[in-house]
Amino acid sequence: MDQHTAPNERQQYGEKFRSHTGVEKKRWRKLLDAHFPDVITGVLSCYDRLMLQGTLPNICFAGGMEQYLRRCGIAYKD
Repeated sequence: MDQHTAPNERQQYGEKFRSHTGVEKKRWRKLLDAHFPDVITGVLSCYDRLMLQGTLPNICFAGGMEQYLRRCGIAYKD
């Protein structure tokens, strides 16, 4: 993975994190396969979270949020 110049979420909260190299991933895979040979049937690789950025035009203003809360049956209090 490439190095980020801006602090990510883990760095902001003081958690030291680094991505694993391909060699480390293979070593862990072999270790797990050796310890659990009959349990592991495959490997799934995917993102563990997504960060979405944008606006919701219908509720990005006070009146729209109030209508949304009312429609969902959520009590609106000042």
